Amino acid sequence: MKTIKTMMKTLLTLILLLAVAPCALPAYAEEALPPLSDLSLYEPNAEEDAEILATEPSQEGGTGELADFQLREAVYDEEYAYLVVDVTPKQELLLIAPGYGPEDPMHLLMGDSANSLTIGEYAEQNDLQMAYVTISSALDALGEAFIHSIDWHWEEDGTLRLTLTCTVSEQEGSAFTSTLQCSVIPLIPAASEEDAILYGYYEENADEPTYASTGYAMDEENQQETELVFTLDDANRHNTLASSQSAE
Repeated sequence: MKTIKTMMKTLLTLILLLAVAPCALPAYAEEALPPLSDLSLYEPNAEEDAEILATEPSQEGGTGELADFQLREAVYDEEYAYLVVDVTPKQELLLIAPGYGPEDPMHLLMGDSANSLTIGEYAEQNDLQMAYVTISSALDALGEAFIHSIDWHWEEDGTLRLTLTCTVSEQEGSAFTSTLQCSVIPLIPAASEEDAILYGYYEENADEPTYASTGYAMDEENQQETELVFTLDDANRHNTLASSQSAE
């Protein structure tokens, strides 16, 4: 059988995304920028230097037959960047967040503790095809850490909202331009146990994981690969000091 890690070795973006599994924001990022879920409510600190706070910033690409990727909001202070990316399905797809699979509880995506179904059961019950969503950057592929962590939320309309915490290397000037590599990989019933994606879990008091089949394989022939190029520049700059003085 193929394990999920083995199958993903051919999919660089998926490997990168699983490598940055969701985690809490680091302390230094929390001090520099607002909570991930409230970028639109961000109130700049007058003691800080000017930041770029953008809603639907300048961007190109990100569209495909399976789903569209759109940079919805961004905050950038020349050292860190928070990027909110909406992934909207164009077909009857259930978009699975990075690091999750058909066997995981659906409430982890929805935030609804009353939902007792797994992701796979929810998809079957609602006639949806599951698809993995991955996102990375060219810098990650070169070994330069860009995406530090990923947070997400699944909306009732099927949109998967990803919030990326990024560390930005030194730039020339105040503008920041980057490219996100976006992927959508549909899941199909596995033709055999050897083709199926496996997942691991620990039984009580076990030192080694037990592996079980998800019953699904990745449909690599019909996967979507797109690039989303965006720019944050002075057109989006919010001068915190000037705003503070004018308010007085």
